[in-house]
Amino acid sequence: MSISQELMYAILSMDSYNRGYNTGIAGLSEASDGSVQIGTATVSYNLEDAQLSNAAQAAGFYAVAYQWNGDTIISYRGTDNNFSIPWTDDPEGGSDLWNGYGTGAGAPITEQAKLAAEFFQAVTGTANGNPSTAGLATLIGHSLGGGLAGFIGALYKQNAFLFDNMPFELAANSAYTHANSGDSVWQPLVNDLYNGFNPWAPTISDNLKTYYVPGEFLELFRLLQNTEQSSVSSNGTIANLLTFLNPFTQLHSQALLVTLMYADQSVPTNDWVSIVEPIMRAFFNEEVSQQAIQSTASLHDADDVKSAIAYSALEKDAQGNGTLVFGNTGIRALFEDANAVGKAITEGKAPTGFSDTAPHLAEAIVQFGGQMALNHVDYTQHTDKKPEEGFLTVYENDRLLRADLTKGLWNVGGIDPNKPVEVVGIQSMLDPFFATDPAAAVLLASMQRLYGDATTDNSSVINRIDFALGTGALDVTLSEPEPNAETSNPSTTGLFVGLGTNDQVKGNKDHNMLLGRDGIDRLYGQEGKDILLGGAGDDILVGGSGDDVLHGGEHMTIYPADGTDTADYSQGDHGAPTPGAITVRLDLGSGAAILDKHPVWIENDGYGSKDYLYSIERIVGTVQNDTVVINGSNSVLQAASYAWTGGTLEIDGGAGEDTLDFSQFTGSLQIPSLVNGAGQAGDVSFKNFETVIDTESAGQVGSGSGSGVSLLQGFWNYIAGVQTIYGNGGDDTLVVGPDGELIDGGSGDDVLVAIQASDATLDGSSGDDIILSFGGADNDLFGGAGNDTLFSLTPGTRMTGGAGADTFYFSNHTLIEDATPEDHIKAFGLDLWGGQRWEASEDPWAYGAFLFRYGMNAQGDLVIESAFGQSLGWGATFVANADVGPTTPLSGRTAGLLVFEYDMERILLVNNDTGKGLYEFFQLVFGYMYKALLGVSLFEGVDPLVLDLDGDGLELTARTPLSPVFDLDGDGFAEQTGWVRP
Repeated sequence: MSISQELMYAILSMDSYNRGYNTGIAGLSEASDGSVQIGTATVSYNLEDAQLSNAAQAAGFYAVAYQWNGDTIISYRGTDNNFSIPWTDDPEGGSDLWNGYGTGAGAPITEQAKLAAEFFQAVTGTANGNPSTAGLATLIGHSLGGGLAGFIGALYKQNAFLFDNMPFELAANSAYTHANSGDSVWQPLVNDLYNGFNPWAPTISDNLKTYYVPGEFLELFRLLQNTEQSSVSSNGTIANLLTFLNPFTQLHSQALLVTLMYADQSVPTNDWVSIVEPIMRAFFNEEVSQQAIQSTASLHDADDVKSAIAYSALEKDAQGNGTLVFGNTGIRALFEDANAVGKAITEGKAPTGFSDTAPHLAEAIVQFGGQMALNHVDYTQHTDKKPEEGFLTVYENDRLLRADLTKGLWNVGGIDPNKPVEVVGIQSMLDPFFATDPAAAVLLASMQRLYGDATTDNSSVINRIDFALGTGALDVTLSEPEPNAETSNPSTTGLFVGLGTNDQVKGNKDHNMLLGRDGIDRLYGQEGKDILLGGAGDDILVGGSGDDVLHGGEHMTIYPADGTDTADYSQGDHGAPTPGAITVRLDLGSGAAILDKHPVWIENDGYGSKDYLYSIERIVGTVQNDTVVINGSNSVLQAASYAWTGGTLEIDGGAGEDTLDFSQFTGSLQIPSLVNGAGQAGDVSFKNFETVIDTESAGQVGSGSGSGVSLLQGFWNYIAGVQTIYGNGGDDTLVVGPDGELIDGGSGDDVLVAIQASDATLDGSSGDDIILSFGGADNDLFGGAGNDTLFSLTPGTRMTGGAGADTFYFSNHTLIEDATPEDHIKAFGLDLWGGQRWEASEDPWAYGAFLFRYGMNAQGDLVIESAFGQSLGWGATFVANADVGPTTPLSGRTAGLLVFEYDMERILLVNNDTGKGLYEFFQLVFGYMYKALLGVSLFEGVDPLVLDLDGDGLELTARTPLSPVFDLDGDGFAEQTGWVRP
């Protein structure tokens, strides 16, 4: 692609500052044979060729001639040494002030004007002839050089293109006037300028044209200039937008003029004008230039960077011929990036997430352009990187702006492709993110853990930033890296900052740091090591594969957090289910490091990765068989132990056969409960876990006291969704809810509870256990070894006490399967002892105390009913294989119960079939009655003989008139005895 004639002339006007003595940039594009080419132009003549070197340097004059497109171009240098004095023999050259500025004031001849004429004549071969033949050369120059070009062009009738030029028309007219005066005083002028020919009038018309930057200081001096003037101002759109620049140095810079002329002629849109101020401030920012120099290891100063960007407007011809002084990429990349940002701002979609984003990006834009120029990048040689397109890309329907900060792009053409990328604007933009507050500390610690060392220079860790554009909620996917770009660098990450709306953002296969800000956000890390920060609102975070840090956003100065944040493992990469189960580990330790103090971390079997969770209130498991493991030695599991939580923590096992494992907990574990079923701030809850493995230490799983923190739900404190609980050891309290299937208490004195469970098994195993069942149906309660208590309000429950003296509670439609004489049955806190029935009664029931009645069914089971229970709609309690008759010794009666019939006729018979007298038989019968009601006999004790061993006489009442006496001490006298009432 060729460039315009005017732009080429502007570049060659700038180039004259960098040739000969006192060069701005030395050694540019010099070939080994000494030839010099600038683009497709070639240096053809210089001061040495014209034998003017010494005189020119003494006067501070410089000019150089080029051949370009078959034309001779003479470029006159402008001011480069303002205030030196010629007779001081300054090695940098004489003073422009003393030797050239007079032409601008209208002087007919100055030392530099004379040298300009001599150089023209030397180049065109007209030193001894008439130099006014049109078409001999095209004259160009900037500032003072532009004035000299205009003066010679007008005087010799040549085409001249002038840039920010000093006035010259008055001097040209004055030279003609004085030369034509006939005064001998002016004969030297006739000889020097007209070669002794009769003077001719200057031509000031279409052969001369001025280009200038609005506001540069010489504009005021050209107010009366007749030569056509054209402002380089993007069709006037920036004419009044550059007033903040210095008119003497910045606005008057030829590098600026070249850059703006390129924008006028080669940039298809003027979107960049909306950020012209930050772009121009960055263009003249010495820190930006110095960073570009440092990043490219260039031997240049800050002013050279502007010139390098301007030089990069050059192109080779269609055949690939030409020399690119500073490549051909820098200026193209600069305006590509500036247009991207400017267009977004023009459309009301300014990049968000950082303070003063546009100025920071402008600094990065100029630095990138400078680095491309200093690295002499020819974009045609780097088609894989496309550096001419810049480092910014707008995509996702103009909702995202990507800043590519990879080494592979920023170091294109450099000597060290692995040189760290340091960008002034990016670092100053990121600084607020890494202030010293708790969330910032977590971010820094997370970056250190996932990506290696993260220092205060955090831009070295971030190799990409995706800015949100616009104001509406986002639903976007971050673009994948270019095929040939570096990917999955273990020490770098991308960064995305949301809008503060309800955004859904999906990362790419690289490492991502996604910051949701306000709103209800859904952030998906996908592949790679990701940091997801939800910010305020109820956010859902999906890490995907790779080691991730998921942070709900608590305690951020930048994003004050609230809401319930969820880490969702039901989804994996790109919306697919997580391929394997996860293990959630709650570490109740007290590590000193910020990521080691009470972390929740998750091992993902499907991806072979490990995630760390902070300020997460809810965890959703996979459809696989997940496990939650509690580690540590605290006595109480509560959200207050976790400084990172937002007040609550819920872990949902989801589908699959999931396990909650406390077996690795080394201390006494207590899990405080909710109060009256109401959720509390600081609540810890689990649900949809099919298996729970308890700690071996004494503790409580699923119950306890206190408020504000709980593993449980509802008034009865059950772990929602649990099917199986194993108590490994210790004195445990284990609770299952409606999904419960098995509680195995293991050793220790346990409390096992089923709430609304059906067909569940509660097995106390060994120890003195309390086993309770509420609601549901058809549960099995096993006491196991030990003195157990079994209680059920669950219809269809089967209770088996096992070895030991067990206590069963009367309940609704319950079967006691193995009651022994050592066991006992209670109801409503009262002891049951049995009942009695009159043999002649038509009622088949034997009635006992407290409105309980007893009977035997056809299966040989003792049936116990309660009038109060019947009013509640309860059924009976059944005692299998009960032996409760009066003929069975007390030591053999089931649960100590006594149930019998009596016959009043037999009671009244003196000669009854028992062999006892009427009084004794009456006492026996009524003793049974009393015992069946209250469990004790008024007449018959267990041991009828009591000895007064201390000699203080009888203290107890005998049950008959007869009292045996015994001689216990061998003294011949009998000791008194008495009967003890049971």
